[in-house]
Amino acid sequence: PLAVLSALAVNGVFAAIFASQSGRRRQQLERLATCDALTGAENRRALEAELERAIAAFRRDGRPVALALIDLDHFKRINDRFGHEEGDRVLRRFVDLVRRSTRATDRLFRYGGEEFVLLMEHTDEIAVERAFANLRRRVHAELRARGEAVTVSAGAAVLRHGETREAWFARADAALYRAKQAGRDRLVLDAPPPA
Repeated sequence: PLAVLSALAVNGVFAAIFASQSGRRRQQLERLATCDALTGAENRRALEAELERAIAAFRRDGRPVALALIDLDHFKRINDRFGHEEGDRVLRRFVDLVRRSTRATDRLFRYGGEEFVLLMEHTDEIAVERAFANLRRRVHAELRARGEAVTVSAGAAVLRHGETREAWFARADAALYRAKQAGRDRLVLDAPPPA
């Protein structure tokens, strides 16, 4: 009986260790599947799920939620002049700067290349403008490529009642395009027309 109890105890310990390691491995795999390897920001796959969750929360409680597409201005010039290693450093630095400049509840996603998406729950048009003004100040003060200033442009939209994810994203994207056309280094907010 003592040998059987010992064997069961040993098996129980090994089972617990295996379960713990399996859980950690699963979490690591989930993180790899939703995280951009270069910057540590969440990726497009994670963005899709979070947009759906944010829309559902908006429909449930009615609190405003904003989406901002942010693009590092003339990023190709950084890569061309200083190399991709410096470009990668600027991207990582930008992600770090955004994380330090925004609320813990705000979510940053790398959408592609030098384009990012910032999802901000409980955020109306005024709060978006304030958040971007703060981020822009920090970028001007802290983001450099070999000593040269880096700027960002953004287009933002606050979700409207009955709006689809695609329509919401398209409004923010169109606003980003207008920000670039207007000279870059600015936010264009796709706000509802005045009543």
